[in-house]
This record gives sequence, C-alpha cells and structure tokens, in this order.
Amino acid sequence: MTQLVIAWLRLVIVITLVFLGVYGADQSNLAQNAIIDSVIPAGSVVDDDAIIAGEEVVVDGDVNGDLLVLAINATINGKVTGSVITTAQTVTVNGKIDGTLYTFGRELTLAEGSTVGRNVYFIGLRLETAQDSVIGRDLVGVSLRARLGGAIGRDLKAVIGLFELLGQFTSGGNDAAAPSGNSALPASDSANGAWASTWNLFRQVALKSIGGAAYQPFWPLVIDRADAAQNSMPKQGGFQLWARIALEEFVLLILTGLLFVWRYSPRLEEWSDKAKAAPLAASGYGFVGIIVAINVAILAVLAFGLIVTIGFVLGFASLWKLAFIFWALALSMLGLAATLAFLFVFYGSKVIVAYMLSRWIAGLISEKALKYRYLLMFFGLLIYVLLQSLPYVGGTLNFIVIIIGLGAVWLVRRDERQAALLAKQVASEPQVAA
Repeated sequence: MTQLVIAWLRLVIVITLVFLGVYGADQSNLAQNAIIDSVIPAGSVVDDDAIIAGEEVVVDGDVNGDLLVLAINATINGKVTGSVITTAQTVTVNGKIDGTLYTFGRELTLAEGSTVGRNVYFIGLRLETAQDSVIGRDLVGVSLRARLGGAIGRDLKAVIGLFELLGQFTSGGNDAAAPSGNSALPASDSANGAWASTWNLFRQVALKSIGGAAYQPFWPLVIDRADAAQNSMPKQGGFQLWARIALEEFVLLILTGLLFVWRYSPRLEEWSDKAKAAPLAASGYGFVGIIVAINVAILAVLAFGLIVTIGFVLGFASLWKLAFIFWALALSMLGLAATLAFLFVFYGSKVIVAYMLSRWIAGLISEKALKYRYLLMFFGLLIYVLLQSLPYVGGTLNFIVIIIGLGAVWLVRRDERQAALLAKQVASEPQVAA
C-alpha cells in the first residue's frame, strides 16, 4: 500500500507540473495550439507535449512528449515517447508508451503487443493485460477485477478485489513468485508441513481466478511491501531479505514515533496509558475504527471522482486553465489528507502500543527511566518490529496492535467529550437553581 500512496502523490505532482508548464500560456493560444480535438491521425507526428480532448479519443499517430487525455473512451494505437495521463472511463493501449501510464477510470486494457516502457498506475474497476503485452517496470493499482497475462519487468503491487497482489511475473504471466516478506503466511511454496499444502491450494485457486498472479489474502489488513526489483539486483538470502524488510518498517515507525514524542508527548502518554488500562475496550473500538477508516477511504475515492468531474465541467465550458488549477489544488489537498490518515492508522497506532510496552517495561525496572522518552520509543519500536517479524503470528500481532492503538485514541477522545459535557452540565446547574 505504501507504493500506492507514492503513486497517488506522483500523479498529483505530474498533473500539477502539466498545468504549470502548459497552462501558464494565454488561454486563446492554449485552445488553438495545446488541445487537439479527438484524433491524432495515423502518420502524423506531434513534436511536443500534447493534450487531446473529446468524448471518443483515438491516438493513431505519434507524440514526441507527454500526453494528457481528457475523454470518456480513449484508444492509443500509436507511439508516445513520454508519459500518458488520463482519467477516461475506458482506456485501451494497442501501441507503445515509452514512459509511465497514469490512469483513473473504469477499465484499462493493455492489448496484445502493447508496451509501457516504465510503470503503470491504475485505479478503477477492471484491469486486463493481454498475454504478449509488456510493462517495463512496475504495475501498481487498485481494481475490483483483473486478468493479468502480460509480462511485468519488476514488481507487481496491487489490490484486486479483496486480495493484495505482489510478486513478479514470469514470461507470459502464467506464474509468479510466491510473495515474500509477509509474516502471516508461509514465505515460499517449498515450506514443509501443513502450511505449505494449504498455501499451494490457495495459490492455485488464485492463479485460476485472476489469470496468473500469485496472491495473498488482504487480511487482516496487513501492510506488506513487494520485493524490490528482483531483476535488477542480486538475489538476497533469507536473512538479508528479512533484515531489509524489518529495517524498512523500523525506519518508518521510528520517524513517526520521534515526531509523536517531540510534538505530541502529553497526548502520546494519554493514548498509551489508555491502551494499557483498557486493552479489550480499545480492541473493540479499534475494530470499529478500522471499519470507519475503510468507509473514509471509499469516500476519498468518491471525492476524487467528484473533483475530476468538476474539472471536466469547467474544461468543457472552455475554462481549462481554471479546471487544472482546481485539479492541482484539490487533488493535492486530498492526497495529503489521505497520506496523513494512512500513516496515522497503520503507523501511528503501532507507535502508541510500542510506547506503552516500553513504558511498562521501564516502570518495572525504575521509575526514573520513564523520563527518557526518546530511548523508550526507540526500544519499544525495536521490540515490536522483532516480534512482528515472527513467522505465522506476526501478521495477527500486527492487526491486534493496530486496533488497540486506534481504540486507545478513540477512548481518549470519548472521555474528553464526556468530561466536557459533564463540565457544561455542572456549570449550568447553579443557573437553573437560581
């Protein structure tokens, strides 16, 4: 999921740069020179960045630069030497894109013989890559359905329906390396015993149901990182891989933890004390918090669609400059809010519980040790990362820690609201008596 957040931010940055670089020109020049109406004919060449708009967009010619497509249905048959950005409902690529493809819509199809030289970022309902299609680097996305048969040069990181896909395609896309780095499931098909048999069974079902991609159940909301560029680096041993994943997790957690101690130390102690005092209640409220977070994420996607729609309305009213300014500002704010919420839910919650654990251990040794807050945070997160990396139980521990941390925040907030309400009632009683 972290890669999805990065993809979102990259999309916002690219759109912002496009409107700054292209739409800084006069609006009349923009309409005449920058926006192409519906079709780039076969045999024609556009030697610059281009914007093509219309209900049905067809790119048969070549574009020597980046291409922005504003359409309902878009088909790219020619060659684009740069990147392609589009929010069309359906996008079909039959040609060649040398750069990266960014798309948010209903369907994305990479047809047989199509090529994307760098990465593909997709958020939508259906994703299909034909058998002879090629993605040069990574495929990152969220989709309700997918049929993946093409070749992927590096990493696959996507959420398809209720499954999180990660790994690396082999040629033709008929098989994929088993996911690694997930402590909740067996690390490979070669594991011994009942776990290996169960893993093989589920993997075969997934290969048949989604068209050739190895998968792991996206439960219980375990955040995983795909293996980094296996084709571009020497193969790592088991210990090296474990150490790299653990270090990555620790760095993200320690940065979040140090920020909490530095800026929100009193609040952090309240949350950790509540997690220690009422872990069962915190777990219940935290589970509700996870459900709320999922619904908020759905609302964020709807907000994204609304922002895109408003921009199109402005654009088709001949206000493209205003549309792109609105897109840049609104998407930037939405992306920032979504990123902060993601970091708090999946990293801030862990920081709260780890800090609670370290304070409890330090209190057993000496009360004086409680004043060394930064050291307590460091060792608490170190212990947590080591426990999280344990096979089979790490994923469950990860989920429990998240819901306890979120529940503790919820309980503290509830207590504050009840105290404020009680104080208001007490303050009003003398007036009633008078």
